[in-house]
Amino acid sequence: MNIHSYSVAHEAIEALTRRMADRMLGSAGSFHVALSGGETAKRLFPFWSGPFADRLDWDRIRFYWVDERCVPPDDPQSNFGTAERLLFSLLTVPASHVHRIRGEQPPETEAERYTHLIGQELAEQLLKGQYEVVITTHLNTSHYHNHLVWNSVSMVDGKKYHSNAKSYFTEVRQISDQLCRKYGLSVIQTNQGKAMHYAQWKAEAEGKPTWRTVIRMDIRDAIGVSFSWSQFVKEMEKRGYTWKLNRKYPALKTPDMERYVRLRSLGKGYGEAEIREKILRPKIQQVYGKTQVQFPKRKLTGLQKLYFSYLYRMGVLQQKPKRISYAVRSDIRKLDLRIRQMEFLQKEGINTREELAAYRKPLEEQVLSLMKERRTLYRKEPGGMRIQEINGELKELRKKIRLSQQIEIQSKEMEERLKQAKEQEQIQESSGKQRREEERKR
Repeated sequence: MNIHSYSVAHEAIEALTRRMADRMLGSAGSFHVALSGGETAKRLFPFWSGPFADRLDWDRIRFYWVDERCVPPDDPQSNFGTAERLLFSLLTVPASHVHRIRGEQPPETEAERYTHLIGQELAEQLLKGQYEVVITTHLNTSHYHNHLVWNSVSMVDGKKYHSNAKSYFTEVRQISDQLCRKYGLSVIQTNQGKAMHYAQWKAEAEGKPTWRTVIRMDIRDAIGVSFSWSQFVKEMEKRGYTWKLNRKYPALKTPDMERYVRLRSLGKGYGEAEIREKILRPKIQQVYGKTQVQFPKRKLTGLQKLYFSYLYRMGVLQQKPKRISYAVRSDIRKLDLRIRQMEFLQKEGINTREELAAYRKPLEEQVLSLMKERRTLYRKEPGGMRIQEINGELKELRKKIRLSQQIEIQSKEMEERLKQAKEQEQIQESSGKQRREEERKR
């Protein structure tokens, strides 16, 4: 990055403008500018509308804002209003090229609209109007985001859009990251230039368990009981892993993984050389996580017993099993959910799936009743406070219904995982007995 320093403001403004003019002359297509408010903008606009009014191709420029005050455009504090007064009204900039933030709207509403606008800009820069595209903006998560789907056949020349790993990073990802930086949004950083699913990135950024966390836990455990590389490999095999070792970068995979993952891709400290070095260190006990579940004082039955046994098998209780089976351990990334489900069962006093269904039925009836009431209010009192109250009640009811449905489905999966864990332990025990018997005979 080249950094230029100027002693006075007008020199910096002139240098910036000349740079823009040069960039426009040397490139085709649209030119995107994100504006702000403040004194710098007030000095910049008269310069553009004066000496450079005829030297910039205003038809090619698209204007956006990185900040705005929640006021109407005619308010003296409006950043758009300042630009309109000092710049746009004096030039021939098409109104469709000025993408202002509507300060008169509620901030949440405007955030939704502007998110879609950024998606449109991405499509424009990437596809250059040559491909049909559908842009959808998702507002149902804590992070607003866009999805783009486009026709791979060009409307202009009939040529096909070719997408591969290289084009993703040099085109799609690059433009997306540039837009994020332009609008002050966060950019997801990945190791070694490889893409990472957002859910995985977010979980790791927040310190929550992922499937990689499970593998790292197993590696740390295996290091703790190994005194050589070969012993470490065997310890990982005992935990259900298979290896690819006759290569530059050793790789492994779990029983439910389709592809092998290189050790070095698990993060800093998990490459072969680093693991070999750790094996030689004095051994210390490794304990995962901060979450601790207390042993209940009363005897558990039914679903509560199932959840308690499952959490025990996951190794998150104060008392831990001798060996944590992979069949159960692989579910560690859902630890928070499993604990929340167990707490729900204990709080509501539910032990069977029949009791779950009985608990859920009146809640579902309540939901139907509230929805009927809301439909009536939409016709009679569309702006009434009662509608907001109903929305809040529906949200809580649906949350409880959804949790009970999850337990009903996932408890069956947990039973199957516990069954698999028991079978794995029996196989390992039988194998151990056979090995000891063979050693005794020698």
